[in-house]
Amino acid sequence: MNSYENTFITKGDLGDSDSKKILEKYETIISKNSGKVLKIQEWGLRSLTHKIRNSRKGFYFHIKFDGVGKTIEELEKAEKIE
Repeated sequence: MNSYENTFITKGDLGDSDSKKILEKYETIISKNSGKVLKIQEWGLRSLTHKIRNSRKGFYFHIKFDGVGKTIEELEKAEKIE
């Protein structure tokens, strides 16, 4: 297994319950696909360098995990849908 890091940004006005659902979703994807979550960090609300869909701020999450190629494929697939 290799070690990976994944950082993603959500809308700045996302509620606590919604952000927990998103984190649980990614944790589930990693664990179902031969991976293991090592650490989750919530970096908080930060300014974006440029507007994305009329937003200037986003909430940053960072996940460190061990996984295989299938784990990465499934994460990428889920992120494209979101």
